[in-house]
Amino acid sequence: MRSSLPKTVKNHEKPNAEIIQIRGPGNSITQFDRKGYVLTKKISDFEKASRKAIYQMRQLQCEGVVPLKKTKQFKFICSPGRIFVTALKLSLMNYEIESSGVEYYPKYVVGLKKKDQVTCEKFLRVMRQLPNIISINDNIQRDLT
Repeated sequence: MRSSLPKTVKNHEKPNAEIIQIRGPGNSITQFDRKGYVLTKKISDFEKASRKAIYQMRQLQCEGVVPLKKTKQFKFICSPGRIFVTALKLSLMNYEIESSGVEYYPKYVVGLKKKDQVTCEKFLRVMRQLPNIISINDNIQRDLT
């Protein structure tokens, strides 16, 4: 991991977008999009709010909105420079904000065989328990259903 060399590349097609490129073992290269997010607090009438969320996403000039059905929250995806503005406008729309920040989304995902996926998940579980690890970003395709 120490030999991994992060490199930030500006995307000229989308001037506000950044691509993080990480060189891994075996000369592999993994690319991530750097995006901001604003996570709302739990919403009581989630079904009704879900219908409005897409319209509000467009009003806020966000890139997307992810409805989190299990926790009844919304994650509004925006450019990192618009996190504060998005959070402020969402609070004016009567949303309560739980958190906001920057996340890295893989540009390309890789599918693993079941055996390799189990091994990888065990490794990631151990890594996440280390005190110096803040977050781990990978490009493994997962079933989100």
